[in-house]
Amino acid sequence: MAMAAETYLHVQTVASRMKCNDKTVYRLIQEGKLPAVSIGGRALRIPETAFNNYLKSRVVDPDEEILEDR
Repeated sequence: MAMAAETYLHVQTVASRMKCNDKTVYRLIQEGKLPAVSIGGRALRIPETAFNNYLKSRVVDPDEEILEDR
């Protein structure tokens, strides 16, 4: 059985899906929170599985106080 090829997302696509600015995505990559692959030196792509894993890791615990400092 062949393994499915990984899908890679543009920074702008990730930003659009998260409803945030491109700079936020670049910051997450720089901080090592969101894995990315360098393509041709400057262009970055985010593996879709890494993006999905990042989102899963950010799910809020309903028992946790989330509005403390807002």
